[in-house]
Amino acid sequence: MKPPAACAGDVVDAASPASTVNHLRWDLSAQQIRALTTQLIEQTKCVYDRVGAQNFEDVSYESTLKALADVEVTYTGERRQ
Repeated sequence: MKPPAACAGDVVDAASPASTVNHLRWDLSAQQIRALTTQLIEQTKCVYDRVGAQNFEDVSYESTLKALADVEVTYTGERRQ
């Protein structure tokens, strides 16, 4: 499996500044935290199950690496709330 041509040799700009926006939320109740956690776990498991259930001939950048990266971004963003 090869990465798409657009990704081959791409270099990440290490000089980009980190975000200074604080997305932490302190107004969530314990019940809301449990519900959001359960939802996030279910979404993540769904993606992992979908990737793991693929037939070999259906494996592609979009159906594996991108799907896993997208769910990781979602997880990381939600975790910081």
